[in-house]
Amino acid sequence: MWADELLRCSTPEEVVELACRVPIIAHALALLESEVPPHYIYHNHAHTLDVMHEVALFAIHDGVQGQDLLLLLIAAAWHDIGFIKEELKDHEEAAVQFFQETIQEDPKLAVFHASEQIMIEQMILDTKLYPSRNGPGLEQIPHTKLSKYLLDADLSNLGRDDFFSSMEKIRQELSAPEKEFSIQTLGLITRHIWHTRIAQEMRTEKELQNNLQLVRKIKKMLQGS
Repeated sequence: MWADELLRCSTPEEVVELACRVPIIAHALALLESEVPPHYIYHNHAHTLDVMHEVALFAIHDGVQGQDLLLLLIAAAWHDIGFIKEELKDHEEAAVQFFQETIQEDPKLAVFHASEQIMIEQMILDTKLYPSRNGPGLEQIPHTKLSKYLLDADLSNLGRDDFFSSMEKIRQELSAPEKEFSIQTLGLITRHIWHTRIAQEMRTEKELQNNLQLVRKIKKMLQGS
């Protein structure tokens, strides 16, 4: 049903509007709106809706539709649900556990087969940031074709105008010193790669601008220390 309805959507906005009515997605969004601790000023309901929009934007462009698009949207809706349990370090694993428990408690929410549930869970796990294999910094590693869209959506603000405001919210969540956090963020954005061609086309230019501006910011901080 929902996969067929998504076929009729032509814009990311229409996709997200419909997705918010899918019970398993609506359940996650309701939890994010009411249960996330207030000090998570970035990883919350608003960020999740943004990721859902970016997932739809990138996926629609590449012709991802129907059930695959639905699976992506479910993973996007649930990828940060672990923050409800105050899990910062391993919130992806906590999100998967929460997702599994929810399906077990109410099987009617499962608008997917068992094999598709495994795909959703893997997509959520793939949003985890690991130490970069190519030097200082962090990276995400996709293990499924659909994961690539979710990872690009999750870090989409690296190549958008809201990059610095988003990073400041994350810094406050971590209670991290500005200089150290900025240097760590530089490692992330410098070694970051887009996993889909559409994200690369849409976000690379601004990402490079943000990178350069961050370098200048760090230089000023180092000169003043």
